[in-house]
Formats: sequence, C-alpha cells, structure tokens
Amino acid sequence: MQQTRIVLEFELLQLTHAISILMLKLKRQEGRIEKELTTQ
Repeated sequence: MQQTRIVLEFELLQLTHAISILMLKLKRQEGRIEKELTTQ
C-alpha cells in the first residue's frame, strides 16, 4: 500500500509540472497573438 501511494504522489507531481508548463506555453502563445493583432 505504501508503495502505490508513493507512485501516485510521484505521478501527481509530474502531472502538476506538465500542466504548469502547458499553461506557460499557452500564455506565451496568447502574448504572441495579441502582438500580431495590434500590429495589423
């Protein structure tokens, strides 16, 4: 039981990390789109 809990916590950490990276990429993308809209 202890083993599976550690594995689950590790996977949760990886998920959180992946999600935060995705959010950063989305924010960067949004900024790029806004720049393109204002230059047109």
